[in-house]
Order: sequence, then C-alpha cells, then structure tokens
Amino acid sequence: PDLRSNLATELSNCGNALDALGRPSEALAAHDEAVALYRALAAEGRDDARPDLARGLMRRGLALDALG
Repeated sequence: PDLRSNLATELSNCGNALDALGRPSEALAAHDEAVALYRALAAEGRDDARPDLARGLMRRGLALDALG
C-alpha cells in the first residue's frame, strides 16, 4: 500500500508539535516535507490529498510567520 499519505500526516503532526515547542525552523522543515508529499499525491490525481495539501500550506505559512 501507498503509505505516503500517512507519512505526510505524521510529518504535519510533528511540525505542529515543534511549533508548540517554539521550534519554528524545525517545524517549517517538517511542514515542507509534508507539503511535498501532499503535492505529489495531488499531482497523481489523488483528490483526497487536496484538503490535506491546503492545510499543510496553511501550517507552513504559520511556521514562516513564526520565523518572522
């Protein structure tokens, strides 16, 4: 089975935890990896990945904002 969606979800969760711990640069790296996976899934026609991609991009933006 294709586990990229699960991996992307866990990377996003990791990014959220790092955000909460005040580690925005590490959070950004996790969100970047998650977004890359979600983009790949969406590009393959996986419509179920689109909402996750949108959330990942939003979280990535929040991490960038935290970095100033």
